[in-house]
This record gives sequence, C-alpha cells and structure tokens, in this order.
Amino acid sequence: MAVRVTENQLVKKGDLLVQIDDRETLSAIKSLKETLKSQEADLKYTNGLHARNQAIFKVGGLAREKLEASTVACAGKQAAVEATRQKIAAQKIQLDYLNIRAPFDGIVAVILLRKGNLAT
Repeated sequence: MAVRVTENQLVKKGDLLVQIDDRETLSAIKSLKETLKSQEADLKYTNGLHARNQAIFKVGGLAREKLEASTVACAGKQAAVEATRQKIAAQKIQLDYLNIRAPFDGIVAVILLRKGNLAT
C-alpha cells in the first residue's frame, strides 16, 4: 500500500490518494486473458465441427444424436468463454478498488493509513 498524499495537501476530485498493491489482480487478469484466448480458439474449432456435422446430417450421413452432441458441445464452449469474460470484468472492477481516489475537491486533513498498514 502506498499513500500518495500528505496531510494538509490540496486535492482535486479524482486525484489518487491511496494505491494498494495490484500485482496479484493484474496477474489474475493476464492469466484469465490467456485462458480466454485458448477457450475462444477451442470454441471456433467446435463451431467449425458443428457446421460440418450439420452439413453431413442434412445429407443423411450423421445420426441426430451426434448432431445434438455437437450442439451441446458448442453451447458448453460458449458458456465457458462468457464465464471467463465475466471473471475478467470482475477482476477489472477489483482493480479499480485498489486505487482510492478523492471523491471531491478538498484538503487532506488527517491520514489514518500509513505504508505497511493492513488495508481492509
């Protein structure tokens, strides 16, 4: 944690007051983005297989059961991609909480947190 202001300092709305270590959150976002890339590639591949299965089914070369399994696989992959996107969005929101900004213009009267204090 780093306190970015001093007592009696003039601040404007939006100025950074306290910055909490964000390395863990940034690492999680990076990892989730890599997972998302992999999931999107897998989804693209599964969608391609499903499209081929539909074409083969239309000419009578594939059982309905196989086509339905292909449809379910596509839905599952799409759900996984969306879940990862939501996790990334949640981590980005968490990242915003780690940077505490001035809610309005004013003067910092007293600083109750110091570097090394536990910020809950």
